Amino acid sequence: MTLPVVEIKMGEGAELSHYRYQDNSEKSFHFATTRVLQEANSNYRSTSFSVGSDIGRNDVFTHLVGEYAESTLHGVYLTTNRQHQDNEISTTHAAPHCTSDQYYKGVLSGRSRAVFSGKITVERGAQKTDANQKDLNLLLSHGAEVDTKPSLEIYADDVKCAHGATAGHVDEDTLFYLQSRGVDYHTAQAMLIRGFAAEILSEFEDNELHAFLENQLDELMPALQAASDTIGTA
Repeated sequence: MTLPVVEIKMGEGAELSHYRYQDNSEKSFHFATTRVLQEANSNYRSTSFSVGSDIGRNDVFTHLVGEYAESTLHGVYLTTNRQHQDNEISTTHAAPHCTSDQYYKGVLSGRSRAVFSGKITVERGAQKTDANQKDLNLLLSHGAEVDTKPSLEIYADDVKCAHGATAGHVDEDTLFYLQSRGVDYHTAQAMLIRGFAAEILSEFEDNELHAFLENQLDELMPALQAASDTIGTA
């Protein structure tokens, strides 16, 4: 079992890109917590890639207490067999003119399960808030499940906030199109999975790290495909 806790206090004008990678043993439990306090004009960008652990939980809490602070919380998680991944993502706007974005993507196969519980709170006085929240999930098998619960709690009246969530299978028409162009089934399936995850992976700006994570996705692909039963026919 691993229980990492990270606490960050960002002073006025501070900037931080925080990359997180989790690939623990499938027999392990991983419960991570990150808390961030942001002063005026600070910019916190978190990008995560999670593929390991039997049970994994990722809690991220950002508290924007200074004007014009920005919080970006993005991540991609991939699960197979009977893995369970839980993401508890929370942003509190306590000052005006702040911006936040929560954006997570999940790829689930086998009988795995994921939970996305996202919350954005806009306190009284936090006018001119601009907040967005989205969770998108790709289910590769009938046994995979995702519970997605995006929520907004708004106590100010001059804000721009939006949230949404989707869970579905790979589009069979797109898969058929690729096959009709001579791409074999497994290659076409892998292309669509990579394309779904690529948007988040591209945010790992370090070239060496980005290449490493793409390789990790490729290594996991056979396990994801072996437990897939919902898209197209081989």
